[in-house]
Amino acid sequence: MISVLTLTYKRHHLLEEAIESFLRQKTSYPKEMVVINDNKHVDYVFDHPEVKIINHKERFPSISAKLRWGFEQCKYDHVYRLDDDDLLAPTGLQLACDDIVNNPDYDVYRAAGFYFFVNNNFERIVSSINNGNIYARKYINRIKWPHSSIGEDAEITFHQGASIYESKSGIPTMVYRWGMNTFHLSGGGDRPSELALQQADESFNRIGGNVKGTVELKPRFKHDYYQTIKTPNVITTPTDRLTEIANSLGTDKGTSAFCKHSYTVTYNELFESLVPQHVRMLEIGVADPRFPGASTKMWRQYFPSLTFVGYDINPEATKFAQEGVSIFIGDQNKPADLQRCIQEHGSDWDIIIDDGSHYGEHVITTFREFYKHLKPNGYYIVEDMHAVFMHATETIREIQRILEEEGHEFSNFYQEHGGKLLIIKK
Repeated sequence: MISVLTLTYKRHHLLEEAIESFLRQKTSYPKEMVVINDNKHVDYVFDHPEVKIINHKERFPSISAKLRWGFEQCKYDHVYRLDDDDLLAPTGLQLACDDIVNNPDYDVYRAAGFYFFVNNNFERIVSSINNGNIYARKYINRIKWPHSSIGEDAEITFHQGASIYESKSGIPTMVYRWGMNTFHLSGGGDRPSELALQQADESFNRIGGNVKGTVELKPRFKHDYYQTIKTPNVITTPTDRLTEIANSLGTDKGTSAFCKHSYTVTYNELFESLVPQHVRMLEIGVADPRFPGASTKMWRQYFPSLTFVGYDINPEATKFAQEGVSIFIGDQNKPADLQRCIQEHGSDWDIIIDDGSHYGEHVITTFREFYKHLKPNGYYIVEDMHAVFMHATETIREIQRILEEEGHEFSNFYQEHGGKLLIIKK
């Protein structure tokens, strides 16, 4: 019925908990867990009839390549993607399989959200790109695979015409864990960046991930996750003006979209005093096809007098230009593009928001070029730190180093929404 596919690289202490969550699944449906390890220096071993561990001795060139190969190793017609630092929820597979049986012939099945844990503490139920996504074999066979380790989950889920069934149960099938003091370099290829390798080594050394030889896995929970989520927090829906605008447009920055982050609650508090003024705002990442142009429209409605520049790598973003809104096409990881944007659109920004690739190296490159063009008392914000593809701890450390070594002033440096939102006030 269902295969659980888990990619792993040098994080066996987290992998053991992921396997434990699989072993605890009580379901009448046939199941298996397939673990793909491409760290050639270690062999993971665990003897269980429903758990298959493949120790692949050649590093995959990308997450996409590893995922594609992993799908091929699964024997069932529906494949649940579970990263090695996440867990199946207590009744996850039973709920997922019930949805598949009762709603046949969809390409992708997913829950409406996941249990979001920060540093092993349950925070709330939220939604994102992967809510425990399950891919049907008929769809897997026609995926046009990207050659990347960045955003491949969004690409194969939302950008290739899949028919998607979102569960009506309201109960998550997955536990998403953020702040695990390491990051995932699996699929980084033979030549990841020097910075990524350096920070990977630091991260893995902290957790003992550089072991070699044979490691016998001992699945177990180090924390009682399931007991914690029996009584989830009750979340009230804020009704501030910015959130109302966001919800009417369907952007994930609000509180009602399927991928809701509720950032607008914080933004309304930060920016409300700016509303009567003329505001200069620069946002990286405005062409997400799930919420096309919604963020741009939201800011245009919120600020009566606004100069807005949307920076995006996708040429399709130009269709969101309107009065007071300009679109700049460029790569946020190329200093020349970032500098050209400043040359064309000027400096002295009141607000800069990075909602771009969510790749740590790109976040750092953009910060280094753009922060110096922020006004005093302006806000520089990085969204979705939980999704940063070079662990958030290392990314934040590098941003702090830039502030210190390049002599930049700032009055506040803090995180909100369980660490998902990084806010720097100049």
